[in-house]
Amino acid sequence: MQISWPNLKKCSMVSGRSALGLAFLFFSFEASLLAATPPTLRTKLVRDLEARRGTQFEKLVQNWQKNHGTQGVAPLLSIASDKTFKDADRYIALMAAAKIGGRATSAPISEYLKDKSWMIRCGALRALRGLRDTPTANLILPLLKDRAMVVRSEAVAAVRDLQPQGASSALAEALSLPENFHAGRALWVPFEAAGALIEMAKAELRAPGAKDISLPASWRVVAKTFITTIEKHKNDARLAERLAAGLDLIIGKAPSAAATLPERLSYWKKSLAQ
Repeated sequence: MQISWPNLKKCSMVSGRSALGLAFLFFSFEASLLAATPPTLRTKLVRDLEARRGTQFEKLVQNWQKNHGTQGVAPLLSIASDKTFKDADRYIALMAAAKIGGRATSAPISEYLKDKSWMIRCGALRALRGLRDTPTANLILPLLKDRAMVVRSEAVAAVRDLQPQGASSALAEALSLPENFHAGRALWVPFEAAGALIEMAKAELRAPGAKDISLPASWRVVAKTFITTIEKHKNDARLAERLAAGLDLIIGKAPSAAATLPERLSYWKKSLAQ
């Protein structure tokens, strides 16, 4: 079907009222064309986010995966990068991209570890932790010193699970950072870092059937950090108890159960000096 438009000469002879009528018809026609144009996938995803209710989004991600598959990954990452959206929506887009795209998204997702939003940095850590991508694992270590405590806590879990090179030393350093303590008592990070190191020591040093070998230098550093932290925060009984259990495990032998804390500290120091 061909559409014939009036020529310019005829248009110039049209009355003002008729001209307005033609203009109205023209713009109505143009608007109908725009309305008929299918929305982009990114637009659809944004609409889904805007229509979301509540804090749960697993069903939403399942629908995206079913309806769009991996074609949704690029627009989802685009939404995650767009700071005009709410952090919560960016977070969902980021997690959905990781879920749908799998390990192929590890490299682009690692870029979000530097995002200004603590929520997005946490999301990137959780995504990389879930993807278990070894090549990007070392990129999570700097976040053990992140300015936000919630990110530092998330980084401990990621380091514990992914165990990049230098994990034990980095966790030991995070354990003793002043910003992880308040009024001489540990906040979340030291307790979690100590727990992560104890898990790693069980697997690496005291696994069933493991040979009794001399303590590696990296674990000597960890043990010394445990001792220093106990001495500095003696009033934190909960942390001291966890660190003491860790020292017995790492060193491979324990002092008498009746020994006082100073006696136990002296025992551990002598054991490390041997």
